[in-house]
Amino acid sequence: MKTKYSAILLQLITILLELNFLQALYSDHKKVIELTPNNFEKLVVKSDEVWVVEFYAPWCGYCQDLVPEYSKAAYVLRGVAKVGAVNADQHKELAATYTIRGFPTVKIFGADKLKPEEYKGGKTAKEIAKAALKSIKEKVINLLEGKKQQTTLNLNKEHVITLTDKNFNNLVKYSDNPWMVLFYAPWCGHCQNLEPHWNAAARQLNKIVKFGSYDCTVYSSKSKEYRIQGYPTVKLFIPKVSPIDYDGGRNVADIVLWVSQKIETYLPNPELLEIISKSVVIRECEEKNLAIISFLPDILDCRSSCRNSYLDILKDLSVRFKINKWCWLWSEANAQPQIERVLQIGGSGYPTLVAVDYNNRSFATFVGAFTQGNLYDFLSNIRAGNGHKTPILVKTFPAVFVVDPWDGNDKDVSASNEKVEL
Repeated sequence: MKTKYSAILLQLITILLELNFLQALYSDHKKVIELTPNNFEKLVVKSDEVWVVEFYAPWCGYCQDLVPEYSKAAYVLRGVAKVGAVNADQHKELAATYTIRGFPTVKIFGADKLKPEEYKGGKTAKEIAKAALKSIKEKVINLLEGKKQQTTLNLNKEHVITLTDKNFNNLVKYSDNPWMVLFYAPWCGHCQNLEPHWNAAARQLNKIVKFGSYDCTVYSSKSKEYRIQGYPTVKLFIPKVSPIDYDGGRNVADIVLWVSQKIETYLPNPELLEIISKSVVIRECEEKNLAIISFLPDILDCRSSCRNSYLDILKDLSVRFKINKWCWLWSEANAQPQIERVLQIGGSGYPTLVAVDYNNRSFATFVGAFTQGNLYDFLSNIRAGNGHKTPILVKTFPAVFVVDPWDGNDKDVSASNEKVEL
């Protein structure tokens, strides 16, 4: 019995000794710096030094065999380059960031810290040191030629807004516009892979949703507030709705489709407003991409049931196109003569519809039967940037007459108490 227990005890002691060795592969080699997710970005990515980094697993025999030569390389490179090691078995997420598929894997972080070079040379200290010196030489040449070391993502500055702890609330949290926000770390490989798709999606959706980026290695309050656990993390912020976690794919088509579907689901339906004053037009359309203005027949020519049928068509279309952030207005025929004159209304009768792009000083006029299908096709072409556009010739905003809003009833319409709003 004693022999049996002695054997078990010996086996346990052996296992414990092996575990102790495995957990401390480089503990006795002070020139090899142990890297973790907590210090990797600061020591490696943000530093000016060239780094040689081994991703290892303590149980890996090849990793154990490499220890003497790797430690020797660290010693001979002291003061010239940094040498570190990542326990990839313990820090799996950090290893996944750099697409580590086997052990040991050595990467050299040189001129472009965001795209480290995988070392594929021999396993001797001399060969490892030569590779480090080659990377140092390339970095020096780049600096002499005026090329800067890249340590941040190359996000599109025109369509992707840099978010900080100071501007986040004003730009995003309390905004009336929807936002897609990327929480990232510059050293994160998945973030780097996402970068071109994020930029492309921002360009495609720039009239629908704003895109922002928040560097979690520089700022921290928002990553804590929104409990960011890994990179990249993307959240959609819609006014009066809790932030929505992005769970789609990581290419531009997936991002555009996901955003479009969420916006259609969560954004409130646009209002279809009658033009009764200039303030209505400005309030509703000032920050919109297009103004969709319909001119409906006089109430004497098209009674309430007729008018409501047109309004129902327009309301339905406003919902179907709400992702485009257009404003939707209507007016009775001849109630706003100055607007009709500028938009050249009258030749084809009523009802009619005009898509006005006031920023580009142009408009497109719908021609045809005023049906939902025809109007949908027309607006789809407008959304795609197609169709004939007529330039707006006047330089100032046309006068808007103050009129009483339609009360929904059939009645004789008089032209009483009209006045021009200044």
